[in-house]
Amino acid sequence: PWIEYNGEAMGDSGLIIEFLNKEKGVDLNKNLSDTDRAVSRAFTKMIEENTYWGLSRYRWIDNFAQLGELFELPWYGGMLLRIFRRRVKNSLWAHGIGRHSKEEIEAIIEKDLKAVASLLGTKPYLFGDEPTEADA
Repeated sequence: PWIEYNGEAMGDSGLIIEFLNKEKGVDLNKNLSDTDRAVSRAFTKMIEENTYWGLSRYRWIDNFAQLGELFELPWYGGMLLRIFRRRVKNSLWAHGIGRHSKEEIEAIIEKDLKAVASLLGTKPYLFGDEPTEADA
């Protein structure tokens, strides 16, 4: 993620949320206990570091052929997609998740989603009736 606020550009969802919390005086985690804040951070990092990268592989590597069908691309679009695919593959490898087999990555994502579903249960949000940063 990336935003520009008052002419200042910034990236990284965590830093953006921290900046906006300070700038706007909003704290979505204000009602969380210290333990819930710790769980929230762990879940957020799990999604950012496992699930996101696993889904990136699913989209850009495992289902690459279908990407061209989703977009109306100029004649050179396929070439650009292949270049981006190579960059994603290299990023997956550098991250570490790209060293796992497709089946291993799917198992990691499944465990992540089961953990989120278990925490969510029947609540409207992960930690109750109000959204927190982890819900974003």
